Amino acid sequence: MKILLTTLNAKYVHSNLALRYLRAACPEEQVLIQEYTINDRLDVIAGDIYRTGASVVGFSCYIWNLAPTLELVGILRQVSPSVVIVLGGPEVSYDPAEYVKSENGADVVVYGEGEETWRELITCLKGAGFRLKGGPDLSRIEGIAYRSPGGPAVNPPRDLIRKLEAVPSPYAALDGLENKIAYIESTRGCPFNCQYCLSSTFQGVRYFPLERTKQELERLVGTGVRQIKFVDRTFNCSKVHAMDIMTFLSAWNPPANFHFEISADLLDEEMLGFLKGVPPGLFQFEVGVQSTNPVALELIQRRTDLALLKKNVRRISSGNNIMQLLDLIAGLPGEDYESFARSFNTVYSWGPDKLQLGFLKLLKGSGIRERSTEWGYKFTASPPYRVLANDILSYAQLLKLEVIEDMVEKFFNSGRFKHSLAYLTDRFQHGPFACFEELAGFWQERGYHRQAHSAQVLYELLLEFYHHRFSGGERLFVGLLKLDYLLWNKPVHIPAWFPLEDFPCLKERADTFFRSGLPQVLPQVKQVSRREMQRYFHLEPFAPEVLEYIGLLEVPGDTPCLLFYYPGPLLKALRPGFMPVVI
Repeated sequence: MKILLTTLNAKYVHSNLALRYLRAACPEEQVLIQEYTINDRLDVIAGDIYRTGASVVGFSCYIWNLAPTLELVGILRQVSPSVVIVLGGPEVSYDPAEYVKSENGADVVVYGEGEETWRELITCLKGAGFRLKGGPDLSRIEGIAYRSPGGPAVNPPRDLIRKLEAVPSPYAALDGLENKIAYIESTRGCPFNCQYCLSSTFQGVRYFPLERTKQELERLVGTGVRQIKFVDRTFNCSKVHAMDIMTFLSAWNPPANFHFEISADLLDEEMLGFLKGVPPGLFQFEVGVQSTNPVALELIQRRTDLALLKKNVRRISSGNNIMQLLDLIAGLPGEDYESFARSFNTVYSWGPDKLQLGFLKLLKGSGIRERSTEWGYKFTASPPYRVLANDILSYAQLLKLEVIEDMVEKFFNSGRFKHSLAYLTDRFQHGPFACFEELAGFWQERGYHRQAHSAQVLYELLLEFYHHRFSGGERLFVGLLKLDYLLWNKPVHIPAWFPLEDFPCLKERADTFFRSGLPQVLPQVKQVSRREMQRYFHLEPFAPEVLEYIGLLEVPGDTPCLLFYYPGPLLKALRPGFMPVVI
């Protein structure tokens, strides 16, 4: 008999780790995995599931996919009434009886850790020919809720798996990972007790064997995946464990990027010294700051040494080899709009590569949701239970923050406006938050929030905002905007706003440079044709004040010129960038 495990991922590039654990838990069964996204048509997905002829269909449920998943369940209940439908995942674990009440609901909900429960459930169903009516007795299986003749039945919870080496590896089979992000865990649990997070409902941290984790990493890299994300809630909660894995990866230096969620204030001198030598682009850190307001941090029971966190984030940034994503959460208790602006300015000043603005979600079972009335919370009744307001932050202010978040994503987190945005934010007396706040207001006034914009158009719109907000200093700002544009775009089509500097005999001098000067600067291009060079390089003159602003104060030659180089087969060892040259 066939078993189907499926889910609706948030994006196509994602893959689901839980499904692979469940398949590995029943190696003797015929288990098929099919993954979709929340953007796929439900009628198409339902048809796919129906055509598999599966006797058991298991759905992995999260806040982003619960509503369409339940709609799919309703369709399958009508067209395949004999199919056993099982739900699992964090979004159905808090109140599992809720999802087996209706005749159009699930037959079984697996709550809590699922591997052992799933194996017992499948064994029990198999003994009854994968039938429920007149079939198996499910009353002895811990960790499930199910539909019984007397109504929803909820069995006692299952204890956590203490020895994680007993959990079969999810990557015994490696299908379905092509062009996807792969996920892995080396620990389960979290040492902290943050009240917005469901990890606070489980105590302690459990560790997978290090050798097993390394073997899984080797297998995943062998599939060609380019990013592997550790889902450990606090990867470096054990220095010894984290250092072992990161040292292994650094010495190996495979062609992949590894993402870790860390607490930066737990890093000591030994680990910081090690991180300075990690190959560029190998690691990516996500650091959950959440707030710099001590009252808010105390209310959510988040223990953070902000001074040490700041110091360590800056130390890592100085190495220019590890991308850092710093997180803030809007809507925390004790933090109003002005306080959030201060948190934003503080964290922005630490120099992260990306600043991720999230909005509080009052998850079922979380401490904040349990005390929501105490702080006057209003939030959506359906997933993702997003905050709408509380006693010190209004709905209107949260709407403003949503547009600000969009501006941060477009202009800061994209990385496309590094130099022009730095100049722009410096001109705001009250810091970068004020800049993004005014940009958000401008965006809404012009109706740009209702339109989609290409990356190229964003340069024009940022220039339009500059003209709207400032008078004077345009030559420098537009020069920096040109610099940012050329870092990300080969100048095949020169945009209308693009400033051109007067440079005598540019074409002739550029030809001479590419024939004789470039091979001296980059010896690896000596055997490359002029045509090939044009594909990977571009020369552009810049006003002296632009070069002075970016720290290239003294550039020899009649007119300062920058050489831009772009990634491709010719320049595999070089990252895209620029350098000053004499032509």
